Amino acid sequence: MGTGKTVSALTAAKWALDRFDVRRVLVIGPRLVAERVWHTEAAEWEHLQGLRVSRIIGSREQRLRAMDVDADVYTITRDNVVWLEEQFIRDKRQVRRWPWDLVIVDESQSFKHQRSQRFKSLRRLRRLFSRCWLLTGSLMPNGYEDLWAQMYLVDGGKRLGLTETAYHETYFKCEVRDGIPRRTILPGSDKKIDALVGEVFHVMRDAQPPAPNNFIRCQLSKPELANYRKMVRTSVLELGDATISAVNAGVLWGKLLQLANGAVYDEKRKWHELHRAKLEALGEILEALPRPVIVGYGFIHDVERILAYLNKDLGGRKFGRSAILRKGSSLDAWRRGEIDIGIMHPASAGHGLNDLYLSGAENLVWFGFTPNREFYDQLNGRIAGGHRRTGRNVCIHHIVAEGTIDEEAVALLDFKGEQQSAAQVRVANRLKGELACASPETKNDIRTLGSPSLIETKAPLTEW
Repeated sequence: MGTGKTVSALTAAKWALDRFDVRRVLVIGPRLVAERVWHTEAAEWEHLQGLRVSRIIGSREQRLRAMDVDADVYTITRDNVVWLEEQFIRDKRQVRRWPWDLVIVDESQSFKHQRSQRFKSLRRLRRLFSRCWLLTGSLMPNGYEDLWAQMYLVDGGKRLGLTETAYHETYFKCEVRDGIPRRTILPGSDKKIDALVGEVFHVMRDAQPPAPNNFIRCQLSKPELANYRKMVRTSVLELGDATISAVNAGVLWGKLLQLANGAVYDEKRKWHELHRAKLEALGEILEALPRPVIVGYGFIHDVERILAYLNKDLGGRKFGRSAILRKGSSLDAWRRGEIDIGIMHPASAGHGLNDLYLSGAENLVWFGFTPNREFYDQLNGRIAGGHRRTGRNVCIHHIVAEGTIDEEAVALLDFKGEQQSAAQVRVANRLKGELACASPETKNDIRTLGSPSLIETKAPLTEW
């Protein structure tokens, strides 16, 4: 995150447009990215001046008009991929000429599930265009299982197989635990997969060291910790007049994450508070940090409790204006410096929002933990990635409830990060060796596609 993927892709696309290799480019991405990022990046870089961007957003009529605009690059939200298919394919027949030669899928990990409607639609549209580029800072946040669908969009199953079932049977071992199937990669399969897909990778790595992590530990009282441990042992907890229960290990994990944050939902979606240790720790942290600050949360009851806490005068401490960063209006106000405490869920606002750092924020506080490495990395990258850190003292703070599942979540995030980073390093190192033997013309092409970030490798553009 933050290594300059957007400007690098725009530079490569403009290069292809200038050489008449492609005529039009379609970018598919998250809603806020399609609405706010690509046309802004095209306007900010001098070498991209003149690149015309049309945003296929808004109502149906507005989207149709935007498709007919004469432009070079078109952006559309991933939620409208099914609608896009309906404009070109009906009853399994193409009914309209497809105008884009190159399709760029931004945050491609959102297409990692082959059963999702967006993947099915894009898979059917894939035969209409010859070039497909994927951009992601989290290619496989939860391991190699996330890779097959994305690679299929690149090569049609040439490298990892025509079906995800065949991919799993070849490279994974499946076990059923607590009624839930779990796959573990077979010994040596990770290196085999890296060797197969490495030639279509273009790995960009942050030249700066990682942002420092600051772990703030808070303690639950003995009665609160006793209630928490009872939930761990029995999967049942009495809180006031409510009974909290977990039917399996997966549900229990989620309940324990909530309890570590201080509250938990019952079966009627009403939350009940167990402790306020994290809220108090958050108040102490915010009092010491310069404004503005981003606070990451995981559950709806987290943000409700945080807002209620911040809006009170705690012993004369004022925290300034706080708001949820979710919609365009709040994000614009944040960028202008009108919000002191921005509360953000990484799933809705983390991906690709390249302008969050413009507020001057140097600190991100994680109120709770998520087991999803993708969400974790994406939100961190909004202020700590690449050029965004230049000349700034960025720090990532984590509030950890001692004796709870928070400590296990930290270890899990570390493991997933190591697995993903190890794969990227293996591919980069292998292709770096190939690059050393490349011709001067090939090396010059790589420099032409350069960016402000350190580019480790450059793979040939794959056509299918």
